[in-house]
Amino acid sequence: MMRQNVRPDFFLVVFLLTGIIAGASAFTLAETSVSPLGYQPAGTPVTVTAVIEFPRKDLTSDTFPASHDLVISTGLSGARWEPVLVLDGRQTRLPQENGGTLTIGGMYLSYPGTQELKLRLTLTGTMPADVSPSKDFLRVQEADAQKNILATGSIAMPGVPLIIPTETTLPTKVPTTRKLPTPLPSATPTQQSSAGLFSGIVAAAGAALIAARQN
Repeated sequence: MMRQNVRPDFFLVVFLLTGIIAGASAFTLAETSVSPLGYQPAGTPVTVTAVIEFPRKDLTSDTFPASHDLVISTGLSGARWEPVLVLDGRQTRLPQENGGTLTIGGMYLSYPGTQELKLRLTLTGTMPADVSPSKDFLRVQEADAQKNILATGSIAMPGVPLIIPTETTLPTKVPTTRKLPTPLPSATPTQQSSAGLFSGIVAAAGAALIAARQN
């Protein structure tokens, strides 16, 4: 029977693949919500809720490595954390924390793979004055004992909306001409003199006719 020689680099490939699988994320960021939604001006109160699940690879592995840390951070100002540990449906409130970062040691998250573990988070804070793409409402990271980041999950913070100025159409001004009332025709001095002269002649003729009748 012929034996096949196995190349040493074959074991290297298998080792690397095993290392990648073992180094897979120990958590999943799920059931997230942000209220209110969308971009908000600075100082607006914001509430973020999330459920961090720890999927079991098999029944022999722990829910989370005891030597690792779960590092949770936010870009909100005046952040307040309310973590609740849910183990097999039983809830245990962890100490509330203030500040931009919440770190939970692996010893609080490491349980036998036969148990189901979740971490419920309620985060409150206000929108910061400077909103940049590097800031998140929520960022969850798994760090090993050497502080190396192994996995990251986040809820992005929306950027400042771009406002494009639009041309405004000014109303067209219609030129208006002020109309003055048309003056009534007035008699000229010459017309007034002619009218007076005519009246005098008529009066004189009438007087002469009356005198002739009397005689």
